[in-house]
Amino acid sequence: MAKMVQEWIDEGKDFCESRCYSEAFQAYEQAIQLAPDSADLYLRVGFILNELKRYSEALDAYERAIQLAPDNTAAYYNKGNVYRILQRYEEAIQAYERCIQLDSSDLFAYYNKGESLHDLERYEEALTAYEQAIQLNPDDIDGLAVSSLTNKGIVLRRLKRYEEALAAYEQALRLKPDDTASLVCKGGVLLLLKRYIEAFAAYERVLQIDPENEVANTNRAWMLSMLRR
Repeated sequence: MAKMVQEWIDEGKDFCESRCYSEAFQAYEQAIQLAPDSADLYLRVGFILNELKRYSEALDAYERAIQLAPDNTAAYYNKGNVYRILQRYEEAIQAYERCIQLDSSDLFAYYNKGESLHDLERYEEALTAYEQAIQLNPDDIDGLAVSSLTNKGIVLRRLKRYEEALAAYEQALRLKPDDTASLVCKGGVLLLLKRYIEAFAAYERVLQIDPENEVANTNRAWMLSMLRR
């Protein structure tokens, strides 16, 4: 007896959960043959193809999902993510911006837009995107506010706006006091500000949390060697 669409979908989900992506792809392809106008199925196929590193085909699947459902924010968002993997940052930004046009509360789209702008060294625009992600997520759902604040600090450091960078790291640490990425970055900007005792304390705190942290170990050792001179 021939399987119904939902049976193929369920089989694809099971394979996907087991990370058997080739088998999941085959199951979803069977489902598409029975339901060729399902945008959701093309979204699922796009995800699988992305996992299989078949990026060009993943883009085609997301584009087909958009043709079938032009207001589908997930299709634009995932399309942007594939473009980021391919380092096609301008196209990624366009995809994220379309996602934001459709859903101005999509903080992940703002965040990834900021990442793409950062990669293009369009720092002021990246700051704006990170700020929008932070404003949408003040309580740090999914840890994205901390990441946005840390990356905001990195951009400000690149712009040599060290005090503002420090403020961003400290805001991140108020949300998540044990975030080692923010602590390491805080230590680095404190070094640039020649606030050595505070920088040393930041690295010490990192090593309490993560004794193998390479940057903290290296910079702490360098500071100790300077003190011994």
